[in-house]
Amino acid sequence: MAQRAARHAASHRRPAGNDIPSASAADAASADDLSSDGLSGAPARTAALVDWTDIVLYLALFTLPADGTRLGPLMTYWTPISPWLFLLYALLNCRRCPATFRRFMPFFVFAAILLAVSVVNWLTVGFNPSGTFMTLSGIITALACLMTLDIAFHGKHVSWQTALTVVIIAYWIAFAVGVGQYLTDMNHWKLPKLWNYEGLLFPRQYFVVRPQFLFAEPSYIGMHLFGVLLPLYWLTRRRSLAVLICTFAAGSILMKTGSRIMLDTLVAAVLCFIVMFDFRKNRAKTIAVCGTGLVAVVAGCTWVATRPRFRSVLSQGLLNGDFSTNSRMFHIIDPLLAGLNNIPHLLFGFGAGNLTTVLREGYAPATAWTQAHGGSVNSEIESIGKLPDTPDPWLPPTTQAFTMSFFATFIAEFGVLLLAAFLLLALAWIARHHMWNKQTVCWLILLAYLYAQFEAYAFYAFWLFIYIIATQRYGGHPGSR
Repeated sequence: MAQRAARHAASHRRPAGNDIPSASAADAASADDLSSDGLSGAPARTAALVDWTDIVLYLALFTLPADGTRLGPLMTYWTPISPWLFLLYALLNCRRCPATFRRFMPFFVFAAILLAVSVVNWLTVGFNPSGTFMTLSGIITALACLMTLDIAFHGKHVSWQTALTVVIIAYWIAFAVGVGQYLTDMNHWKLPKLWNYEGLLFPRQYFVVRPQFLFAEPSYIGMHLFGVLLPLYWLTRRRSLAVLICTFAAGSILMKTGSRIMLDTLVAAVLCFIVMFDFRKNRAKTIAVCGTGLVAVVAGCTWVATRPRFRSVLSQGLLNGDFSTNSRMFHIIDPLLAGLNNIPHLLFGFGAGNLTTVLREGYAPATAWTQAHGGSVNSEIESIGKLPDTPDPWLPPTTQAFTMSFFATFIAEFGVLLLAAFLLLALAWIARHHMWNKQTVCWLILLAYLYAQFEAYAFYAFWLFIYIIATQRYGGHPGSR
């Protein structure tokens, strides 16, 4: 009787906050959602729909990959739909917002500080209405993403597994769109081109020469695969996620969507190996696996280095070897040099929405620097000096102010000191929740790498990270803590 009672109690015990679900546990949860939601440590009773507002949540998750269409408002080289649906969901559940605000108060306070510093800069530098709208809407919807995650999965206990299924379906659809672009628009199967139809949907039509799926441009593939889907796999060990990530990455490379997905895949593969392999087990097995992994990485790097674009960069340098790399480097150097010529604004930025002003101010010194280091002033760089005051999402991306780097854009608008404060806030958040471990470190490195080439404040990867750190339900491979 005592043994039966003990077994009964063990079967009904809710996992503790520091328990780490194994792969088999995650699979069981994905089947019936009985143990927990896999992220927030919610009670066993979860529901796909707690109330009708959860339909908005699923719409937001379903449109995660759709960030390059005319259906979403412009948010700096990015036209997503999901951030606005996250904001709507938070507003519809506003009675739960105070609890979320208390849980994530440091980030709301930091946003208020950004606004206060910007007000001072608007008085001294100027005020750009359209640019300010894009920046502030990015910050507001970023916080809305964080609030949505907390309200849905921590407050209302919406079924995480159902939500994850919606995300997986959405990205499979995005991949299918990319395959269709490859087979029709690029004329591999001699089928009728879809340009006339897709041109109505995509303001930036990269699919004419390479698949862009539903993204604003092909180089954003890695942001979604390794900024959103890979961490979700680390947390849940859901096999369907692994299949999706591998298929999407391999298909993107085979369809020649660009060079960045190759680099992103290599970086993500190394970090994923570190996260998932238990180095404390059998020493001989560890040496064998590490050796095999090292050979695979070297082989991958060698293969990447043989690509024509990489060979050109290696032989002629970053600035002279590739048009796109030259342009990206210029976009990053420009605001930094503008700040160096105006130290107070380097420290505190030029104000939210004033990126156009910054790029114009740094254009001349950045041009001189680029030419002195072997680069050329190509057509995309020349367009910086002709930036319009009002960005237009219907025009080509070269008519908009952007840097393609979160760090460069943040420094331009808010300064070096606030960037340092933001990074310290993230580190303090991890320490406060006692979440320093191998998986956290690798995830943080991956985020820093991805955001170095992506500038949207509202993108979901960082806010998923912050939410998971706060939940104390950090899924992962046994031993990853």
